Amino acid sequence: MPKVEIYSSDLCPYCRLAKRILEEAGIGYDELRIWMIPGWKFPTRNFKEMKRRTGGKTTVPQIFIDGDYYGDDDTLVADRDRGLLEDKFSVRNL
Repeated sequence: MPKVEIYSSDLCPYCRLAKRILEEAGIGYDELRIWMIPGWKFPTRNFKEMKRRTGGKTTVPQIFIDGDYYGDDDTLVADRDRGLLEDKFSVRNL
């Protein structure tokens, strides 16, 4: 299985949705916490790293597969609805 990372916050309903979709599909992930209060995210190391890795995105969740940027909850929901999760999150050939 590829390494899946998700930047997320406990206060974010979209993060909970994304993690539930991954769990229901049997996809394991490492969670990188983003600390926030409604309307503001603390400029922690994880937040700065997420912004750098996504090219400046500040919303959560943000998902990576084997270090490559995958997308957010909208990307995940769209791929689930089209039946593409298995293809996107399967073992990648090098």
